[in-house]
Amino acid sequence: MQELDTDGISVSQLDLWVVGAYLVAIIAVGALLSRLANKSIDDYFLGGRKMPWWLLGLSGTACYFDVAGVMWTIGIFYVMGQQFFWPQFMWGYIAMLACFATFMGKWLRRSGVLTGAEWMEFRFGKGSQGEIARASYAVMAVVIAVAFIGFAEYGCGSFLSVFIPRPASWKTGWAAENWPHILAISLMGITTIYTVAAGLIGVGFTGFIQFFIVLFGSAVLIVKAIELGSYEQIAEAVPAEWFHFAPAMENPRLGEWGLTQSWVLLLPVALTWVVKGAALGVGGPQQLYDLQRFLAARSPREASLAGMIWGVGLVPMFMVAAAVGTIGLVKWGGNISNPEQLYPLVVGTMLPTGIKGLVLAGLLSAFMSTFSATVNSGASYLTYDLYAKFLRPASTQVGLVRASWVCSLLVVIGGILIGMSAPDINAIFEWIMMVLGTGVLVPNVLRWFWWRFNGMGFAIGTLLGVLAAIASVLLFPDAPPYVSFPVLLAISFLSSVLTALATPPTDQAVLEEFYRRVEPFGFWGPVKKSIEQQSEAGNEFSSEGSHFGWDILSTVITAIGLQALYLMSTYAVTHQWREFALAGGVVLICSVALYFTWYLKLPGEVAERPATSKEVSMRKQAYETV
Repeated sequence: MQELDTDGISVSQLDLWVVGAYLVAIIAVGALLSRLANKSIDDYFLGGRKMPWWLLGLSGTACYFDVAGVMWTIGIFYVMGQQFFWPQFMWGYIAMLACFATFMGKWLRRSGVLTGAEWMEFRFGKGSQGEIARASYAVMAVVIAVAFIGFAEYGCGSFLSVFIPRPASWKTGWAAENWPHILAISLMGITTIYTVAAGLIGVGFTGFIQFFIVLFGSAVLIVKAIELGSYEQIAEAVPAEWFHFAPAMENPRLGEWGLTQSWVLLLPVALTWVVKGAALGVGGPQQLYDLQRFLAARSPREASLAGMIWGVGLVPMFMVAAAVGTIGLVKWGGNISNPEQLYPLVVGTMLPTGIKGLVLAGLLSAFMSTFSATVNSGASYLTYDLYAKFLRPASTQVGLVRASWVCSLLVVIGGILIGMSAPDINAIFEWIMMVLGTGVLVPNVLRWFWWRFNGMGFAIGTLLGVLAAIASVLLFPDAPPYVSFPVLLAISFLSSVLTALATPPTDQAVLEEFYRRVEPFGFWGPVKKSIEQQSEAGNEFSSEGSHFGWDILSTVITAIGLQALYLMSTYAVTHQWREFALAGGVVLICSVALYFTWYLKLPGEVAERPATSKEVSMRKQAYETV
């Protein structure tokens, strides 16, 4: 195995000036937008629900271009080729993105809540069960946000330290040993300024700008990759199956890299990832910035449109991963031991002065977009669902906005501590995906689709699920995912269902109000029957219809279309033009089909029903000065 040498990487003064000018400009934009975010807590965390769908969707897309995640994806593409799409299901991937666009986005917007934790009281009521579900969700949300900030901090520091070496005088001591963390913390400090000042409005608009900067940086690398190598040159460095999308039962090549050595039995591992991705999709956004974008949409229709452009906008991320990985194969061969380091090496050694600065600004934009969205999301739970709910319920709107500044700083500090204490980036990623992600998987699904599921079932199912996942990592660290995941899933499912059945159900009035506003599908028979009986008695239930069949069909078509679109992008980089054309045909067919099954079925612009008097009262208690 050959180890990449990053000593030859340098950055000119012009490149540093370009990066510096960008940082100043982005802070200025955040400062200008701060006045729009400080009117109320709703303006601060949801932009007053006035932000257009295209801005929400593309700024959300920019959040997925974090440096650490892209470095990980590049390393996987280098090793796995076109099969690198399968590990993406660990975070949801096309299953989650398709659900965003077809039904989950509009369901979330119909709820009309401020945070995912407040949604728990909307679903389970304001009694003890609703409160315990809300508190457990908020705590998990803050923990996940802090963990992702730690993940971003570690990856960003590793990336920046390649370009900016520590001062020659810093040979020993704490600063010398932690130079990557110093760089990451410095950038996080700059980002925190506009994140704290401007709330989601600042995060959204700067994320939108950052998307196009990232797009430019990606385009430069993609063109470079296509020009540099041919299909034959790539084929000299990799086996034939590297070009295939379908996973084989076993792939011995994966055992040669620490990044992929636990995935040698690829087919059962890939099937496990797909099941997890599907569950992440139908369970709705996890406790991150995804959910916040849909709650901030102007209507359920715009929430669905934001979900669709979100998925389409991810094309450059996969294409740049393929581009950098392909450059690595052609230029350095197929036996690099640390392929995740290809990202800084390619940017640092193959781009001309000036362009390098612009691409670096794009990469920093990716980190800043992810970081700012995560901080804003985590602070919303800490402020609104924990501080205002349990410590200062009588806080004014201005008081809550100020408290959110402090909470944002606390979330940042927590993430920095995790990033500085982690042994490597894979350790943080595994902890997020396996421990935290698996623990909340089943309760998140049941809350949408089963009327009998209650707040106690959610809290206990989450608690036992997370504890079981922690025990699995500590006691059976070498267990393959296709063995550990079904066991963890069963523990979480049984604990959630049995607890729900052993405790009182959610109040019928709460369930009926939830069903009326959200219109979910699933096992809601008793609730739906009660509402229909009330409608017959003169209590009208105005519904546009849940379009259950159309939503499911559109979800499948969207997932297939997105996968074909992503494959088109990577096939272009690897010069697989026949496969490119076939994937393009699939994209065309899916696009035409979605016009009829999805676009024409979207809710109207006025689909969101006005709040009831009970909801108005609840909102006043939550938002007005007591």
